[in-house]
Amino acid sequence: GALYQYSIMAIYGCRENLHRLLQEHVKVYTKRASELNQKANFKALVICHQLILDLMGSRENAFSAYSSGMTEDSCFASTIDNNETNLCRLICNKKKYIAFFTGDLTQASMMYELSQDFPHVAGG
Repeated sequence: GALYQYSIMAIYGCRENLHRLLQEHVKVYTKRASELNQKANFKALVICHQLILDLMGSRENAFSAYSSGMTEDSCFASTIDNNETNLCRLICNKKKYIAFFTGDLTQASMMYELSQDFPHVAGG
């Protein structure tokens, strides 16, 4: 949890160099979460990895580096199927942020509305 929170704060609030953050922290944290079988933290960090790639203008799929054939959309479908509401909301918020940042206010609004389908629950 703390590793993910640090990464998110570095992206959203601290003006951290995204390339350095990705190389020195997010990839390391993601590997560590995987090794420790921390599935929710692992998925959150992969979503964070994708956020960084999107902000850098890369078309790279962060998910494929960790799971063959996985995409953000397939991860989202999986989190819905597994009732992982926090991760569902995280993906919606990530997509909302990217849409807003790129000027697609219609998509940002849609992602906000969709995120409301995933209420805040403890442990979700």
